[in-house]
Amino acid sequence: MSDSYLRLIPQDPGRLPDEDPIAFALRLIREWFPDMDVSHRKSADIAFIDPGENFERVGCPHCGADVAEPWAAWMEEAYASAFRQRTVVVPCCGLREDLNDLRYQWPAGFAQFVIEIGPRTERFLAAAEIGQLEESLGCSIRQVMTRV
Repeated sequence: MSDSYLRLIPQDPGRLPDEDPIAFALRLIREWFPDMDVSHRKSADIAFIDPGENFERVGCPHCGADVAEPWAAWMEEAYASAFRQRTVVVPCCGLREDLNDLRYQWPAGFAQFVIEIGPRTERFLAAAEIGQLEESLGCSIRQVMTRV
């Protein structure tokens, strides 16, 4: 049986919210998900926060073309820099892009800070909930539903 975790990450991979806003955000989330484990982690390094078994494809943010073939090599190069250097040139459009801004199906991203809700989380946060968390944390957030 698979488990699902909802992972909330800042849109900016290097964003590390302060402890007081994190504590407030965690209290809100525990009210919305009273039967779930809610945790967070901060790291000195940026990590790829992926959707696990939900991962389907990676597309160009400009034209939507599949970029899965070069993506694996891009990820190896970015890993060598601890994901601090994520700029690539998408072959379909010839434009420079950040790996964080590619179209991941299901959503994915890069982060040093993660809030995790689970296991067996089946829902994304509603727009109003996202708004409250973004206000509390002082940054835009991305939702990543990870199936493991």
